[in-house]
Amino acid sequence: MKPANLNALGLKLNQEECEDVLSAEDVDDKVLGSNAKQKFYQDKAQDLRHSNPGKWYRSIYAMTGADQQHADITAPSKTGLSKLADDLLDVLTKPWEDRDPSSLLVSDLADNLTDRPPATPSIEQVKAALKRLNPKKATGYDGVPTWFLKHFHEELAPCKYPTPYKRALVTPVPKVGNPVDINNDFRQISRLPQVAKLIERFQLDLNKHELEIADNQHAFLRDRSTVTALACITQDWFNTTDFGCKTEGVHIVFVDFRKAFDLVDHAILVTKLAASVGQVIAGVPQGGVISPMLFNVHINDVDKDVPGNLGIKSCKFADDLTLYQIVSSHSESYMQEGVDGVKLWADKNKM
Repeated sequence: MKPANLNALGLKLNQEECEDVLSAEDVDDKVLGSNAKQKFYQDKAQDLRHSNPGKWYRSIYAMTGADQQHADITAPSKTGLSKLADDLLDVLTKPWEDRDPSSLLVSDLADNLTDRPPATPSIEQVKAALKRLNPKKATGYDGVPTWFLKHFHEELAPCKYPTPYKRALVTPVPKVGNPVDINNDFRQISRLPQVAKLIERFQLDLNKHELEIADNQHAFLRDRSTVTALACITQDWFNTTDFGCKTEGVHIVFVDFRKAFDLVDHAILVTKLAASVGQVIAGVPQGGVISPMLFNVHINDVDKDVPGNLGIKSCKFADDLTLYQIVSSHSESYMQEGVDGVKLWADKNKM
């Protein structure tokens, strides 16, 4: 309460008490004013972010000085952009520049092909998939935004989709925060049209029950992850080393296939799928819905050429392979034979 109000009530304060009251009042006013100001700008910023995102970002850049930090950056010339595009194209196509694609005829697969029409989704399945689309997803080369597909799901569901949706825009995405090496610091990601992703999702859902993936693959599968992969391989290691056993050890080899997704030979993959054949070169697009499962099919038999009588076990997570063997004291290790078997598979499968 202010001193003037106290006097009006017939109460008196000495000079020292009055100064204390005024001081406390000033502090309270400043705190209340600061809190109210902070609340006002928080609400305003939150509203602005939804009503005018462009202005919101410009304000953030201005407050943080980000707009001034890049003021001296100039746009590259057309010549510079053209050279950069050519350099990136060379880098992205380099994995298969010295490889000839395998040839394959339908007659080669005749014994494995099933005489039945391919599975197709129902209209209701297409409607449901279109309705579930995230409208914030990137638009593909076809220029059809995701929000359009989602909004007009009723009208679009009965349509037929053209073959050109097999194409994609390939974007180099940095693997590190500050890329400096054009050959190693970028990963090529395919920006597929959302319609193409829907088609892939349908095909995967309708046919994945026919794809037999080995139990030692822990990537791109439901209820599998890095955690299950680690639990699978380390349990054997702990059983060997944690129970006072001094006569056994574990020999381990870690294998990582270089440019694995880019080097999937289509003819070899089709042979493993025993599906219809088309003219192809190599690779499965990183960014596609069905690509991870196709890669799993391709690498499913990676340990096929490792002799089964050597006692070598394996665990896969995408393109990472772990081979290990429990080795008793004074006994022979066969890990080199295991590595040789994987090398033989890689040569046959052009990896």
